[in-house]
Amino acid sequence: MKRKRNTESQTLSGAIGIGLAASILSLFLLGAVIATLILSEKITEENMRYFTFASLFVSSLIGCLLSCKKLASKYALAAGLSGLSFLLILVAVGILFFDGGFSNLLINSLAVLIGTAIACAICISTEGRGNRRKMLHR
Repeated sequence: MKRKRNTESQTLSGAIGIGLAASILSLFLLGAVIATLILSEKITEENMRYFTFASLFVSSLIGCLLSCKKLASKYALAAGLSGLSFLLILVAVGILFFDGGFSNLLINSLAVLIGTAIACAICISTEGRGNRRKMLHR
């Protein structure tokens, strides 16, 4: 007997991959915005660290929320694993390109972890809402 495949929900690894790709893409786009702001002298290089913190936070939040939306269950797990994989890639890139220098690693990791935690909280708060209408009509 053939099973009808549900195309709306992804597997856990697919949701994590989509969230990770969205995080990296949004980080590149926000980095380009920060670079154009610096070149046009709207912000100074001293204030760049605040924008970097904010871009890491927003990128993590976007990726985690997108991975949360692509899954039919285990929302918080997908969001948390997507955020942690984004953090591991950032640390690996930092080690690779900056000769193992860990300057500002704690602050940047904190930005990613805060974005991940907020996304997990949002995913947990919206987890049971999809079945509410079905349960009321039974």
